[in-house]
Amino acid sequence: MVMAKVIAHRGGASWVPENTLAAFRWAAEHGCRWVELDISLLGDGTPVIIHDQTLERTTDSQGALADLCLADLERIDAGAWFAPAFAGERIPTLGQLLQLCAELGLGANLELKPDANNVEALVEATAQVLEDAQAVGGPWLFSSFEHEALELMAKRLPSIPRGLLYEGIEDRWRDKAAALGAVSLHLDQELIDPALIGQAKAEGLEVFVYTLNDAARAQSLFAAGLSGLFTDDPLLFDPAWRAGS
Repeated sequence: MVMAKVIAHRGGASWVPENTLAAFRWAAEHGCRWVELDISLLGDGTPVIIHDQTLERTTDSQGALADLCLADLERIDAGAWFAPAFAGERIPTLGQLLQLCAELGLGANLELKPDANNVEALVEATAQVLEDAQAVGGPWLFSSFEHEALELMAKRLPSIPRGLLYEGIEDRWRDKAAALGAVSLHLDQELIDPALIGQAKAEGLEVFVYTLNDAARAQSLFAAGLSGLFTDDPLLFDPAWRAGS
């Protein structure tokens, strides 16, 4: 799988309210061919695009996702907190996101964000939406800090590649990547070094870092073999990197 060197993190969170359809439109308008987003689950089993398991940080409402159903999304504003121009933005469903990506020609890193009680449910709901959409759009790549979710997704939708996401790398990352059939490692940019990049590439893995908003450091890591980065501000980087070339 070939991803862009620069991937818009949550759609470009420095410029737009993260994980909204407005954010992904902004990314496309500014030359990004890949975006990253978070898939979480409402209490009624609807997969939606939001990072947190609660509403407070990125909406005008309060409470847990587990207490919500699809109809509740109509009363929740996910844009006005960022700027008045985005008032009325909603938390998108996964189905809405897939359709928009298809319309805009975007590839997407779909990060699975289960809570402790809904790993299997999130995987199944996500897989069902992708199947119902008949794989519209894409390409897609799944990632998750919850490696159980990737294990389940490897069985459920084996044709969609997987990236192994770490906060801190573990000694057995090679074995874990092989067991999951992972195509990439996704690592904290503060912990990455050229040696680790080289080791991963030697195992046939692409290496991506999050969340990098520093053009000089990006140049250094690309020189060391880095495959790509997730950034809140894609405009810091070469337009060709955003376009995937």
